[in-house]
Amino acid sequence: MGGSAGLTRMDRPARAHAQSPKMVADPAATGGLSSTGMAADVTWRVAFAPRRRDWRYPLPFSGELQWRVDGVPQAEIALPALPAGHIVVPSFASPESPDHRWSLDCSDASSFSASFGRPASQCAHVDGASGLHARIDCFETSRAVSNARLRLRVDAHAPPRDYLVAVGVRPIRMVADACVPTDTPVLDMPARSQMDAPQEELRARICSPTCVSMAMDHLGVDHAFHELVIAAYHRATDLYGVWPQNLWAASRWGAIGAIETTVDWSVVERAVAGQHPLAASIAFAEGGLTGSAIPSSDGHLVIVRGIQNNRVVVNDPAADDAIDVPRQYDANEFREAWLAARGACYLFATPP
Repeated sequence: MGGSAGLTRMDRPARAHAQSPKMVADPAATGGLSSTGMAADVTWRVAFAPRRRDWRYPLPFSGELQWRVDGVPQAEIALPALPAGHIVVPSFASPESPDHRWSLDCSDASSFSASFGRPASQCAHVDGASGLHARIDCFETSRAVSNARLRLRVDAHAPPRDYLVAVGVRPIRMVADACVPTDTPVLDMPARSQMDAPQEELRARICSPTCVSMAMDHLGVDHAFHELVIAAYHRATDLYGVWPQNLWAASRWGAIGAIETTVDWSVVERAVAGQHPLAASIAFAEGGLTGSAIPSSDGHLVIVRGIQNNRVVVNDPAADDAIDVPRQYDANEFREAWLAARGACYLFATPP
């Protein structure tokens, strides 16, 4: 996730309300996207799920998308004023698994994320708006931007009946303050090592679908790991760690999640307490994460299972075998590795 690839370096471990409560959210959670003022850390998420209203998601919803059909279904989201040095991370998931693409419009210019879904539909991202830089699966600002709008295009004949959309905005980098985290339950989750892949050339590239697979195991979603890896492959970029593509892959088996980007450590506590799998993107220099499965990384994905005694209990897919996948990392070191840069994660809804 580091470097110029936005949120796409997860597969490269460095060895060298709601108008009507369609989907149930945690009533104690707070959030939402203001239409005025400067963004610092805001998230706007919507859900419309008449057939899945008994699924649960640990963070709040802010309404429903207003769809229009102009060739294909489209929806727009107005953003608050964006300071320089911020990241905008949109995500879309639906059990219907349509191909889709995001654009960020400002004045007469648009920047396009890559497109996600079936290989035939995929194409690369396009940088078009001054000050708004399209990465593969997110956007970054190099200057203050006002009147920006996100547009979601879905390759379908009609708007999806069920979906989960999240849009996160936060500084690209920040200081992760130390604190004493609250202990949580520890999720019981099967361990899977990415090093077990039969193709040796894939083993250092598939931490993202490996974590998605462990999350699906925890949710009780039956799937074939090798088929999930194939579905997670983003042909246009030759990557397995493109976040929206991994969400699309999970949705093929009915697992619905979002990409969240946050500065808030309590997201981990809230997710684990509610039995929601969370896969955090971490980056750290050598020695920055004591006992880690790899010495350093500019973008790696691990499943967070809980917090106990100021230690974060994880499943780290970069371990050499499944026995060594369960690990515990110092909470402050982990906080720095996760929240200092982008603070991104997959967060999955849980079925009844």
